[in-house]
Amino acid sequence: MTISKTIRRRIAAMPGGRVFTAREVCPDSEALGTASRLLNRMVQSRQLRRLSNGRYYCPVKGLFGEIKPQLSDILRDFLEQDGRVSGYLTGPIAFGAMGLTTQVSTDIVIGFSRPKRAICRGGYRIRFQCQPNPITPKNIELLRILDALHCIRHIPDCTPNDACRVIGGLLRQFSPEEKQGFATLALQYAPFVRALSGALLENAEYVSTELKNSLNPLSRYILPLSPTVLPNMEHWRIKHGTA
Repeated sequence: MTISKTIRRRIAAMPGGRVFTAREVCPDSEALGTASRLLNRMVQSRQLRRLSNGRYYCPVKGLFGEIKPQLSDILRDFLEQDGRVSGYLTGPIAFGAMGLTTQVSTDIVIGFSRPKRAICRGGYRIRFQCQPNPITPKNIELLRILDALHCIRHIPDCTPNDACRVIGGLLRQFSPEEKQGFATLALQYAPFVRALSGALLENAEYVSTELKNSLNPLSRYILPLSPTVLPNMEHWRIKHGTA
């Protein structure tokens, strides 16, 4: 069987909308040039669509026209590399899944292990947020909550008080081990996030001396929060304000 026939057979076996590269469908690394030329011809003949440079997918017809690939496919090379988690979806879309906002956004934020420039792909603008903590399947939920605390002033359609209520409810459902893991991950965030994390954990019946000791005793963190929502805010040097 020729290289071209093998590539076409592999593409035909893929589910519609799945994003792939030439390397994924070409069995011979020495024939990648041939594979790329074939894929470009298939794009020109409308058999394939090009998502971005070097990334393709088979179009799927819906009732109202072509259906875009799923977001997980569009972002797959950023979220997983060599079978391991390399990034995670955060920002407005993730905050919506947590119940913090209902606003739909085409602005995608990915937590990544190193700095990376923003790109546009599949109609989305994708930004990368450097995450100093290890990114593992076990950590992702905790990192998203910490990211939400870091963005607490700017979550669309959500006040800081509402965000604290929702996140406090999530933390109360955590096991002691999860709360400890959350506190450890919070140590890599900005001081005001550490203070918020410590206060919310304390309200969830977990006291982190590590977080407390990580804060400068002379610092104060000005946040638009109400003592009725965070009654122990003064204990964590959080002051009500809009600065």
